[in-house]
Amino acid sequence: MDTLALKQTAAELRRQPEIYKEKEPAARALYAEVEDLISAAERGEINTEIEARDMPGHRIINESGGR
Repeated sequence: MDTLALKQTAAELRRQPEIYKEKEPAARALYAEVEDLISAAERGEINTEIEARDMPGHRIINESGGR
């Protein structure tokens, strides 16, 4: 697993919800669910792949029509 790429992606994921969470309730809920996961990725604590179904907030994505 490329932990450097994961850290960079986590930083981008932290920025993107900031843009949308004020306008879109699903984005605000999703951000609240995945914030700990993003933080762990930024700290380099994730070193194995995670299935989408195992991610916090995956139901919010599915129920809001996002992918």
